[in-house]
Amino acid sequence: MKRVALFVVALMLVGSLAWAEEIDLKQGFLMTWEDQSFKNITVVKVAETTPVEGWGKWNALWAGWTLESGWAYDASDLTSVALMIGRKLGTVQDYLPIKVPLADKLDITVYPIGMYATSIFDHLQVQGASGGSLVKIGLKF
Repeated sequence: MKRVALFVVALMLVGSLAWAEEIDLKQGFLMTWEDQSFKNITVVKVAETTPVEGWGKWNALWAGWTLESGWAYDASDLTSVALMIGRKLGTVQDYLPIKVPLADKLDITVYPIGMYATSIFDHLQVQGASGGSLVKIGLKF
């Protein structure tokens, strides 16, 4: 089961890189649920929900959710990957009378739930994680 999870993460990462003309990399952090340790994370967007015409203000609940996969690392471990489900923080202000500070300056994404896999080449271990990202870099091909 763990090998299947790793294969899905790798497939999503490679698939999003292979078909894209523009790639958005995000730099952030994650905290593992099991041992509450912090890791750096660099992710690529795999999928994002878009507004549905006719839903009106209900799009505040739907639009802006992302599925992102990438590399999670710290000084002691460089062989970890993550698959994160997140929400772009400034999306709500498009539909409700709420102003999110710095939403126009930073691309803030909060990851309430995710999967963190360590030792992907040896003894794969999977655990839950949460986190966030702040810095976004766009690469065009």
